[in-house]
Amino acid sequence: MKRINFASSLRGGRSSRRSNPLADGRLLRRSLRSLLATTVVVLLAACAPVDLAAPIPTFDTGMDPNAWAQVPAGEFYFGQNEDIESTEAYEIMVTDVTVAQYQ
Repeated sequence: MKRINFASSLRGGRSSRRSNPLADGRLLRRSLRSLLATTVVVLLAACAPVDLAAPIPTFDTGMDPNAWAQVPAGEFYFGQNEDIESTEAYEIMVTDVTVAQYQ
């Protein structure tokens, strides 16, 4: 009685396995080489010189940069353990404080 290795028959046996680029990893190695070459080209293109004296872009958010918001007094969760703390009423700027405003 002849024994048939089911897994080997799916791959086409030992002799055809060597000619199958999927079975021996040739296609995978080619794909990885191509991906590596593309990645190197993209990284080298991203290493272009940067103009450090270029002006910083500004964006109009539609908000007054000097506006303040009222925060009422009350309780809030504080910290990792969610301890309950309380605070007095205070005001906070709506936008981030710039260096010029801080000075």
